Amino acid sequence: MLRFYPAEKTILMTVAAIGLSAVVLAQTKGIAVDYTLFIKPALAALVFVALGQMLRRTGQYERPALLTTLIGIFAFDALVFSTYNVMLLPRHMAPVDEMLVRIDAYLGYSWPEFATWVSRHPWLADALRAVYNKTLVFLLLGYCVLAVAGRRERLHMAAYTSLFASLITIGLWSAFPSAGASGFWTLDPAVDAIVRAPVNSEYGARLNALIVHGVHDMKELNVGGLIGFPSYHTVMIAVAAIAVWPFAWLRWIGAALLAVTIPSILLHGGHNLVDVLAGALITATSWAIATKVHAVQELRPLVWRQASQVETAAVVPAE
Repeated sequence: MLRFYPAEKTILMTVAAIGLSAVVLAQTKGIAVDYTLFIKPALAALVFVALGQMLRRTGQYERPALLTTLIGIFAFDALVFSTYNVMLLPRHMAPVDEMLVRIDAYLGYSWPEFATWVSRHPWLADALRAVYNKTLVFLLLGYCVLAVAGRRERLHMAAYTSLFASLITIGLWSAFPSAGASGFWTLDPAVDAIVRAPVNSEYGARLNALIVHGVHDMKELNVGGLIGFPSYHTVMIAVAAIAVWPFAWLRWIGAALLAVTIPSILLHGGHNLVDVLAGALITATSWAIATKVHAVQELRPLVWRQASQVETAAVVPAE
């Protein structure tokens, strides 16, 4: 009998359904996909999940089981959702970047002006780039803290939040496609040379082309992230900060990382300010949904846990 908690099972089933949808979309749209490229990462994820099952069956290593299981789920999630986004291309709705830039102007923010200011402080550009590139790591570390501390309920709510936020983000982007600020503005070459944003104007131009024309072969894909609005990087760092909030010794570290990562997302992620604000709102909404869903699922008795308790009682000698 497989020993998954409801959240683990639900997330795995959802990711599997999204993965199947991606395959169907690829076949329907005639997008060439070399599926052999997915074998190694998928097997690695499967090994972690299987290891989690083995540890859990011992009845003695629940915390390592939580950690390894979630690492496997995390890997499956990243692999599937990053591929599914591509299968939604091209988008036939007009990009909303111009509207988002107008909202930014109303809020007093401009990506080119921010990039120009940072270019006067090259050390700051480098520091923010390093932080931006570690956003995914921060989220994974948040998961690890909860697993090691044995905070299963909060761990699963954080994982659920990431899942629901992914679904909401993809849904909004598919309805209102956006390449972000980098797809609307062209930075001064001198500024671009100093800032060296991973998501710069050249990257934004490639995103615009993909939104309009799509991709015919996954090997032709020359970008990483596709979504401008909302910012999923914001979701990742926000979930990480919320996850560790109950721990007084980590609370302010999480808050500090959040404060530093937001400007890094704006600059190096080529995002509008409204992208980040939307990401924060999606995180709050997803956490609220996750709390409700998790609470309902926890009311149901776990068959495998009851069976485990019976097995344990059977081997305990009578007094």
